[in-house]
Amino acid sequence: MVPNKTTYYNQNFSNFYNELQNKNIDIVFLGCDPKVAPGNKYYILRLFFTEMKMWSFAIDNNFQLPSISVTFQSEISSQIDQLIDQSQGRWNSTIAQFFANMKIESIRFIGLNGYNSSDRIIK
Repeated sequence: MVPNKTTYYNQNFSNFYNELQNKNIDIVFLGCDPKVAPGNKYYILRLFFTEMKMWSFAIDNNFQLPSISVTFQSEISSQIDQLIDQSQGRWNSTIAQFFANMKIESIRFIGLNGYNSSDRIIK
């Protein structure tokens, strides 16, 4: 999907998400970030594929945590905080629907070269 990521720019998130599902890529957790730090307006959706129990092991061993960072053209509604709290940060169909019609500005793939790879180039 990396070579074709620009195909999804200016498209609804649902198009990108459907392609992730078609490729059997399962999102486990999500997070939201501001475009500019420090900031309190979210524009970036972080998608994680690793169960939480693996995070501390990965961090302790300087392993990468594969993720996708999706930046949207418009601000993510503050309702996302409540949805994240309700789901304990786990991805679900309600959250997928929440983002479905948001337009993608850019996509970054992080940690795609394996957990213990020294290649940490963001794609």
